[in-house]
Amino acid sequence: MATASSGRLLLPPAHVRDPGGQRPHRPRHRARHRRQHSPPLLQWLLYPVVFLLVLANTINLGADIGAMGDALSLLIGGPALLYAAGFTLLSLGMQVFGSYSRCCRYMKFLTIVLFTYVATVLIVHVPLVRRPPPHLHPFHPLDR
Repeated sequence: MATASSGRLLLPPAHVRDPGGQRPHRPRHRARHRRQHSPPLLQWLLYPVVFLLVLANTINLGADIGAMGDALSLLIGGPALLYAAGFTLLSLGMQVFGSYSRCCRYMKFLTIVLFTYVATVLIVHVPLVRRPPPHLHPFHPLDR
């Protein structure tokens, strides 16, 4: 394939792209095609795996929102559960009524903020390897 002077990719004719004469699969047809041509074991296994994935993500999201409510409660005081509910409503409102570009801008900023955790570890010099306390491993004299 060649590129034009405008920088766009020149596609070959349709009969070269699709030698079988069939229309290429569209994204909405790929799931149906894979479901029809996958082994029965995979079809049987798919629903529990997807259910467990949704469950794990829901629990993780709840824990994250709860941690955000606790963090705000530590900063300004007040009920952490109310703050968690506020963060939930704010997030849902941004997703339903906000634009994608605005949400993306906020998420990029919050991702950069996450690097402050790494900076904190590098500045504070947290000991990564610690010796366990003496009550966790008993003393065994070797001279008996």
